[in-house]
Amino acid sequence: MIRIKVKEQNNNIKEINFTGHAAYDNLGKDIVCASVSSIFYCSINACYLFEENSLEVFSGENEQKIVVQSENENIQKILINMLNCLKSLEKSYPKNIRIDKEEKE
Repeated sequence: MIRIKVKEQNNNIKEINFTGHAAYDNLGKDIVCASVSSIFYCSINACYLFEENSLEVFSGENEQKIVVQSENENIQKILINMLNCLKSLEKSYPKNIRIDKEEKE
């Protein structure tokens, strides 16, 4: 299962962590994993169009992490859109993707 943890502070997204694998199908054929990856990279690239240093992105073997470095309203809108796309995917594939939110102190 892909787990996505969203950390917010004052109603702004500050950090998003992606861990795990969807396990919907074999590697290379997993449409859930491919969808999450597409949403992830399209959103990051859109943020960079507005502000080059708006995000720090970390990628590991089983984890990707976005740390928001900007207070830009457009960056937040793109990240909200990303989460809305991921929530739609979560509704369709609840056994393969889960999104949790927490308030960051």
